[in-house]
Amino acid sequence: MRIKNSDLKITSASEPLLVSDLVKIFYKGKTEFKAVNNMSFGILPKECFGLLGLNGAGKTTTFKILTGEIKATSGKAYINGYDILKEKSKARRNLGFCPQFDYLPEDMTVEETFNLFAGLRGLETSKIKQTIEDLVKIFNLNEFTKKLVQKLR
Repeated sequence: MRIKNSDLKITSASEPLLVSDLVKIFYKGKTEFKAVNNMSFGILPKECFGLLGLNGAGKTTTFKILTGEIKATSGKAYINGYDILKEKSKARRNLGFCPQFDYLPEDMTVEETFNLFAGLRGLETSKIKQTIEDLVKIFNLNEFTKKLVQKLR
């Protein structure tokens, strides 16, 4: 599925990264916290970008949405025309991601993390499962595949 200009409130469908009205709400009990509040932007071809802001401004949350680690509450984002929600695998193959610190996703198992990074590295979907099985075997990780990566430290 490729985006249509009518789907966006922002600039041009020729931009490799388009984010429109992105919102992410977290709940702690009955308390609502809006981590990303109607964010919209576009990145031109051959541009590299980063997000700057205070702690709690929504930078990490935005990148977690763009990489497919978490889902937005509302809004849309496209990477080279691929909807990050509906076409996550295709979108990830078109994305480069360089975090500020060594990055281990929260609340993801070793197997899910392998899947995420395989997609980010552009591995063909049909080869991901076998590649993960091979890596698990090579590095003797079988007993750890269902454990949360944050708990391995």
